Amino acid sequence: MALKKQKEYKGMNAEYWRINQFTYDDTKDIANVSLWLYGNKEASDSSESENGLYREVIEVEGIKAVEVPEQLQALNLSPRDLLKTLLYTKIKESKIVNKLREPTEQEVIDGTEITEYIDVETNWFADSVDC
Repeated sequence: MALKKQKEYKGMNAEYWRINQFTYDDTKDIANVSLWLYGNKEASDSSESENGLYREVIEVEGIKAVEVPEQLQALNLSPRDLLKTLLYTKIKESKIVNKLREPTEQEVIDGTEITEYIDVETNWFADSVDC
């Protein structure tokens, strides 16, 4: 499994993000995840770190709160593979915050005070696709 989300890295378009390793603290319900960017699906499927272009280490909290879908339960995954699948779900989880909208150029010139709030997605991976 991987996530598909395009990113330009050193002039190259790459779009496959894969968890290569993670540690999970069951007591604190926190995982440290090493998420690698690959240029294509074949490189991602190889699971070789040397094929990776870029690595992002992220902390994921609240894995125990993720509901395990029935179709996932039916697969009889090992505990580690199930946890990895749940981590992908948490990484993609939407994180919308309500904040003041940015003023237009004209509003800045006029000195207009902005009081309008808008919903903003703060998780870059929220619109990624499973692949």
